[in-house]
Amino acid sequence: MSTVDSYDVAILGTGIGGTMLGAILARNGLRVVMIDGGNHPKFAIGESTVPDTSIKMKLMASRFSVPEIGYLSNFYTLRDHISTGSGVKRGFSFLYHRENQKQQPQESNQLPTLTAPFGPDCHWLRHETDAYMFATAVKYGAVAHQNTRISDISFDEKGVYLQTNKDKKFFSRYLVDASGFNSPLSKQMGLCDSEPRYKTNTRSLFTHMVNVKPYDELASAKTVYGFPYPFSQTTLHHFFEGGWFWIIPFNNHSNSTNPLCSVGLTLDRNIYPKTDLSAEEEFNKFIQRFPSIVQQFEDAKSVREWISSERLQYSSKQIVGDRWSLLPSAAGFIDPLFSGGLSVTCAAITKLSDYLLKACVDNDFSRQRFLHYEKLVEDALTHHDRLISSAYSCFSKGFDLWNAWFRVWSLGNILAAQGQIRLYCKYLETQDPAYLAEADLPPYNGALASGLKEYKALFDAAVSEVEAMQEERQSSEETANRIFKLFENIEIAPAYLKLSSPSSRCPITFTVPSALRLQFWFRSLGQQKLHQYYSDFNLLVLILEVMRYAWRHTKKYTQTLISFPRDLFITWNHDWQNTSKASGVNIASDEISRISSRINQNKNVQLHLKSETNESFGS
Repeated sequence: MSTVDSYDVAILGTGIGGTMLGAILARNGLRVVMIDGGNHPKFAIGESTVPDTSIKMKLMASRFSVPEIGYLSNFYTLRDHISTGSGVKRGFSFLYHRENQKQQPQESNQLPTLTAPFGPDCHWLRHETDAYMFATAVKYGAVAHQNTRISDISFDEKGVYLQTNKDKKFFSRYLVDASGFNSPLSKQMGLCDSEPRYKTNTRSLFTHMVNVKPYDELASAKTVYGFPYPFSQTTLHHFFEGGWFWIIPFNNHSNSTNPLCSVGLTLDRNIYPKTDLSAEEEFNKFIQRFPSIVQQFEDAKSVREWISSERLQYSSKQIVGDRWSLLPSAAGFIDPLFSGGLSVTCAAITKLSDYLLKACVDNDFSRQRFLHYEKLVEDALTHHDRLISSAYSCFSKGFDLWNAWFRVWSLGNILAAQGQIRLYCKYLETQDPAYLAEADLPPYNGALASGLKEYKALFDAAVSEVEAMQEERQSSEETANRIFKLFENIEIAPAYLKLSSPSSRCPITFTVPSALRLQFWFRSLGQQKLHQYYSDFNLLVLILEVMRYAWRHTKKYTQTLISFPRDLFITWNHDWQNTSKASGVNIASDEISRISSRINQNKNVQLHLKSETNESFGS
């Protein structure tokens, strides 16, 4: 008779979402078991982070005392603490291609991501980042079972019973399925919709390759295109009518120890239905259509089997129930365009972690208690569906319409990141953890600034224009003009970004002068409404954070510089000692904490949080 191991929370799947959740819950005292049908290291995509994701991870790291999540939040800490195998991401680049024609530089866009101390963003080598978070969860006390498949799931009033293929049984008070599309819980309970309820309708084929040429060798991003960052240090999108290629290099920095590049092709199934070609054959066939892309891949070789999907989208009838919930990866998926999946996952983990820690104290795991989590995930997936399906419609009509839609997405990115930065800086300024919890409330909880009613109104208006074009009530040219007109004299973006001008193909950078200019705009007399959401913190805190960041990295590389001559003459060292606590990713140093305290010594800081019963998710 097999024994039954008992836990507070069981997590199915040990990808990045399941392991971050497992680390948070175990670190905060819950008994956690993680069960996976595979084992680490394992291949995964979802390799590109965005500013909104990065700052969310810093907030999570501080809120739940798991600094390792903070190490994932930007390239430098990822490189120093986890791996030199991941790449740096300094922006998004979009190049529009016409079949059998050379790419025209004026038909392109770039949106830079954040710089230090909050950036740059990353190209995650997922088998390393996921394995790191898996080890972190185990370090904090989570019990892990790999190569273990769930054969049966049952519930009663006490909890959840799991039977495995190894005749091992587990009991848990709550079950979280983080296993993705092949969710055991979803299959057993029939949760997956027979037809996804999303408008986006795409398929994808992808692999990892070597010898993919940096596009900068073919045309300079700076001199030919006028962009601030090299294409090879951004997530590069080659897009065309009905589809797009992604190029995500891991070997794009001086410390790289990884020759790989993630490449993929995503296609609108309404234009390009599934064929009998192999994934590699179809990929190469599409490359041949575009002369400027051919050059980038002329020496490239795949290093793993190609993967080809059917329809990427899936959705669920229900995301939470009595004693169970689905993480976003198991609940639904839209498309890799804009790299929004990780951001949705981070928001969901933050919410679910808070709910589970409280539910375990109260011993209340009813569905009703988790309904706000369900709405958060549903609203985020719906917003991304509207964003992405509209994007496909736009770039299928040519560059001009895409150029208009580009700024709808760009402004959402800018506002989302600035909101998260405000929360983090307020936390550093006051040391009040309530600011970390405010991430669960409007306007910060809506996907890509959709929780800000002014941006939501603009976004809805832009979607309506695209829908009018889809219904042939107006031309693509008229649609582009009407979307550009939405940005004239808007109150939620500075005029100097020139979002209403088609010639503004890269609206902003986030170097210190540019970031300060944006902060001063938020603080201007006419922006008091936005000031409270994006900039009501002492700028000295931000400056001190930059200084601390610079000091930490200066200290690290000074130690590295000293270690080489030391090793030539001396045998003994202390390099083996654990220095993880010195990283300071998510908690300010003692000196900065003292300075921040002096900033506020005469302030009586009060934060009035809205009741969750009145919480809205971008509605």
